Amino acid sequence: MVVHGWIEIFYPQGVIVKFGNGTLGLADHAACRASAASEWMYPGYKITATVHGYDEVNHWLVLDHPQVFGERVYDHRQS
Repeated sequence: MVVHGWIEIFYPQGVIVKFGNGTLGLADHAACRASAASEWMYPGYKITATVHGYDEVNHWLVLDHPQVFGERVYDHRQS
């Protein structure tokens, strides 16, 4: 299943993706960076990925094949 969200924050475990309904996901940082221009690797930029599983300990989706886009869909400075 493909999901759409935005980069929320960068953790040591990877890129935390927010989906707007309280759901979070974790994507591999190197995989995100490989799909994006460096100026897109900031909170608020659109990201899509495939759901690979669920991490019961951290309560987030585990994401594969992330694709970062040059479109800012959320600006945390405005909330």
